[in-house]
Amino acid sequence: MKVDITSYTSGDGKWIFNDVPVTVGKTYTYSQKYASTVPSSLLVRYKLTNNSFQYAYLKYLPTALTSLTTSAEFTVPANVTSATVWMSLDTIGSTIIDDISLKQK
Repeated sequence: MKVDITSYTSGDGKWIFNDVPVTVGKTYTYSQKYASTVPSSLLVRYKLTNNSFQYAYLKYLPTALTSLTTSAEFTVPANVTSATVWMSLDTIGSTIIDDISLKQK
């Protein structure tokens, strides 16, 4: 998957996979390969039992002109039913993401 931002005012560019069920108190490992012309961040979005969302920063990702593998762990907090993770790009640049995985530890 590739995200290109050619003009920027505000917000971010990202590809988000559908929420997947997760278990409260369990630890999950997210991994991906990426190449990016600019630094970015990994974030997790939790869907809560009341259908609202909670967000958490996972990791800073440096510029990578050749493909790198990165991973981050998170433990699911109380009142969460599902989650998704994404790489946030908030400036002019591009990123390529491949081999995405989310596994319970």
